[in-house]
Amino acid sequence: MQCDPDPAPQPARREPTGRLLKPGLCNKCKAEKPVVVVKRAEFCRACFLSSVSHRFRANLSKTPLSEGSRTMLAFSGGPSSRAMLHAMADFAAPDAANPRKKIRFPDFCVCHVDQSAVLGNADSLPAVLRIAESYGRPVSVVPLESALDGAPLAAVDAASVAPLAAARSLAIRSLEDAQIDRRAALRHMFDGLGSASSREDMLRLMTLHVLLAEARRQKCTGLLLADNATLLAVRVIANTSKGRGLSLPADIGDTDWYPGKCLAAIVFSFII
Repeated sequence: MQCDPDPAPQPARREPTGRLLKPGLCNKCKAEKPVVVVKRAEFCRACFLSSVSHRFRANLSKTPLSEGSRTMLAFSGGPSSRAMLHAMADFAAPDAANPRKKIRFPDFCVCHVDQSAVLGNADSLPAVLRIAESYGRPVSVVPLESALDGAPLAAVDAASVAPLAAARSLAIRSLEDAQIDRRAALRHMFDGLGSASSREDMLRLMTLHVLLAEARRQKCTGLLLADNATLLAVRVIANTSKGRGLSLPADIGDTDWYPGKCLAAIVFSFII
C-alpha cells in the first residue's frame, strides 16, 4: 500500500497592512472623509495640502537654485500661481513643532505683470494684489507695456524672435512718430497681429521678458513660474507643429537659455 506524500505547506496568511484602502476614507490618513480626487486617489484637505507641499519641495530641490538665494515668484492670480505661492510661503515659514527645520529659500518676492492694456482686465488687479499681499511678502506690479523699452526681446526667446521683434519695432516707431502713450502703442501692436495664436505667443513672450527684467532689477537669482500639465502640453505641441521645436527647452523652463538667471517652471499636474 502506497502512502500519500505529505501535502505541500500552505503559505502563511498575510495580515492586512495599514496601506490598504478604506472605502469612503482618505487614501493617506484613512481617518477623514475625502474632498479631493487626483488621478483616482482620494485625499482629505489636510493630506492633499501636505502632498502638494511635499511635491513642490521635491521639484524645487531639483533646480540649480543655491540655498539661500533670492527668488521671485511670477503671480498671475490663477490657480497654478496661487498654489505655488501658497506652497512657497509654507516652505519658507518656520515650524514651531520643528525648530530645526531648515529654510532653504527664506527670501523671496512676488511679481505680477499687469496685462490690462491687452486683456482689459484692470478690474481684477485689486483682488490679485490682495491675494498676493496676504502672504506678507514684497509684491511688485509691472505693466506689460514696459517691455517696449529696455533690453531687446531677442534675449528671451531666440526661436521666435524674428516676427515678434519686428512687431515690437513697429510699435516703438508708432510710439515715437505719433507721440502716443505706451498702452496705446501696445494695443496697436497686438491689433496688427494676424491671428490669435500670434497674439498669444506675443503676450507670453513679452510677459516673460518683463519678469526677467524685474528679476534682474531686484537682484533675484531665480524666477519661478507656475504651470499646469495641460497648458504645458498644449504649448509644446503647438510650438512643435509651428516648426519651433528649438524653443522646447524654453517651454519647459530650461535654465541654460537665460544667462545669469535660474528659470524654473513648477508644474502642478493636479490642476486641469
